Amino acid sequence: MINLTQISKIAEKLRSTSEIRKPPIPTLADKPIMGLKSDKNYVTANAVDVILMQPKRKLTEEKNYLTKKNFGLVPNYLSTLRQNVENEYKSIREMQIRTKEEESKRKYIIFNKT
Repeated sequence: MINLTQISKIAEKLRSTSEIRKPPIPTLADKPIMGLKSDKNYVTANAVDVILMQPKRKLTEEKNYLTKKNFGLVPNYLSTLRQNVENEYKSIREMQIRTKEEESKRKYIIFNKT
């Protein structure tokens, strides 16, 4: 069995040999450069990068819609829309017929009064 002291020795070796270390904290003497400006035009640099970039390859194959089971069939939503439009036309025709009947009744009433 491994003792607790052996585990601590192994952990210390691993800590001392690790290469991952944070950068040191900057001192007061380390001041950032003020007023540093770049002449790089990021818009044109991005445009050039995009133009020179190779096109992305499509990994998926394109679907062949001719082999689908519902190819050539009218979708359900179109048939319901068509029925709604037909119902609207029927209601409009009925309203027109009613108005014509009412006008003819008015004409008949007016002619009979005189």
